[in-house]
Amino acid sequence: MTGRAATAADFDKLQPLFQANCQRMQYEWSKYEFAAKHILTNPEYGFIIMVEKADGQAVGFVSLTFEWSDWRNGVFFWMQGFQIDSTCDEATVVGTLKAALELHKASLDYQCCGIRLCSPKVLHTEAEQAIRAFDLKPSHYYIYHVDTV
Repeated sequence: MTGRAATAADFDKLQPLFQANCQRMQYEWSKYEFAAKHILTNPEYGFIIMVEKADGQAVGFVSLTFEWSDWRNGVFFWMQGFQIDSTCDEATVVGTLKAALELHKASLDYQCCGIRLCSPKVLHTEAEQAIRAFDLKPSHYYIYHVDTV
């Protein structure tokens, strides 16, 4: 298995995993599809790291967007999606994802100061795989928001 940053040409290859993640997280497919395509074609907003078998079949991905932190003078990666093909060895896919993410981070023009995941409380169980895979810890922050769309 190999891991790498996905490109727009990988959308069709990743679509089954995107759809599985969308269903698991109870998202609306049209919005999820738009977001995935947008990240793949607009690298200034984020990127997707994917894992594929030797035959080219996509077996895992993590989707990340950016947030610059002024007081840390670095960029946080916000995890937007994560999925592993259930027929594959989770540890192998996660290890490959993490190694590819480290290589990609090293190629960027800025420093990553952390990875964050914001999960709706009602979907916490669905997010546990990503939390465990990336060794995420509970934050000491409360997150507040106002929807503007």
